[in-house]
Amino acid sequence: LVWIRWHPNIDQDFFDFCLETLSGPTCFPLMMSDMAVPAMFMALGVSREDAFDYVAAGCNELAIPGQAYFNPNAHVGYLQALEQALTSGRGYKGQWPANPNLPPPSSLKSFDDLVGGLGRLMRRQVEQSYAHEMGVLAAQMSWGQTPLTSCFFDGCIDRGRDMIGGTKYNILSCGGTAFANMVDALAAIREVVYERKDATLDEVARACATNFQGYEPLRARLLAAPKHGNDDPRLKDIVQLVEQLRDEPMKAICRDPRDGTPFGNCHVVRSGAVLGGRHTPASPDGRLAGTPLASSVAASAGAEKSGPTALLNSILMLNPAKSWQSGYNVNMRFQREMLTDPSDRAKVRAMLNSYFERGGQEMQINCVDTATLRAAQKDPDQYRDLVVRVAGFSEFFTKLDPAIQEDIIARTEHGG
Repeated sequence: LVWIRWHPNIDQDFFDFCLETLSGPTCFPLMMSDMAVPAMFMALGVSREDAFDYVAAGCNELAIPGQAYFNPNAHVGYLQALEQALTSGRGYKGQWPANPNLPPPSSLKSFDDLVGGLGRLMRRQVEQSYAHEMGVLAAQMSWGQTPLTSCFFDGCIDRGRDMIGGTKYNILSCGGTAFANMVDALAAIREVVYERKDATLDEVARACATNFQGYEPLRARLLAAPKHGNDDPRLKDIVQLVEQLRDEPMKAICRDPRDGTPFGNCHVVRSGAVLGGRHTPASPDGRLAGTPLASSVAASAGAEKSGPTALLNSILMLNPAKSWQSGYNVNMRFQREMLTDPSDRAKVRAMLNSYFERGGQEMQINCVDTATLRAAQKDPDQYRDLVVRVAGFSEFFTKLDPAIQEDIIARTEHGG
């Protein structure tokens, strides 16, 4: 993992060199912002001095080197909660027992009624995920000691304790999956069901249950609703709502039992956007069953229609210090000429400077066009050295599962 730390006084010649490097055969460097990341750690109780010593760890989760034990095992699923809300807990296929505490969709007369039910369902997910995380932590403390690794963490030798409990900071996190899908789904439901009254919640649920077979006109209306990634002001309140649906129960429930530290929030999916999507039914954003979920907080594949600046403006609707203390991914794909041509590269650099100045946390770039990726699929022997960024990690394109290859190709390709 090669990454740089952007800050307001970054040498612009160096930043230009980094962007030019991205046009080569690798996908490095990844970029983190000193304007955003330290504030996120300080919100978790980390001192200012230590917060500015942060590093990217794993894929691009965040850590304090030699000072913190980090474990991101808790996760909640936005679309699962929405599926339960639309089916009184039964699921689109009746795969779960009905929940007598959930009202039928026909009784949810307003968007606020739906959101209220979602809040209760998300709270239950957080409770279950927190219990799982505590079980994992207890097992690690009992049987997962790592004495050699612990020697390299400050405080462990002085305290005579393993890194799981002996470090200066304990940082646990709760992640959410399918963030952009949830934003798009709620935006579509609000517009199609509650504003235009073109369908009912029951009809939306039946459409998802059948993978939209026989409901093609309804799917078209759901797809035409506002989509995350296009700088649409109609989505700002929904972006903040989806953050809140996870944040409020997490902050009320999730505390580290060792020192009471609140959990951080994250959305790092690695290749899970594809793998998770395989087992996820159709969703009210118009996404078909089995297709990939959105990758972290960026737009769903193909949803961004208004250019790279609009995508970044959409990301800036998020609140990193409050809602993403443990990291998120932003993947963008550019045509190679955008980073090889000095004039175009200067425009990209100005755009990224603005993004980070306004609070953007992270950025990672693929610089490869669709034609090259298709050629690599047809003749992999000629493209063995082609490296692409999947999520927080990179891999040789020809070694990837075909479904992950298609997910990368489906990402919007920005050009001049």
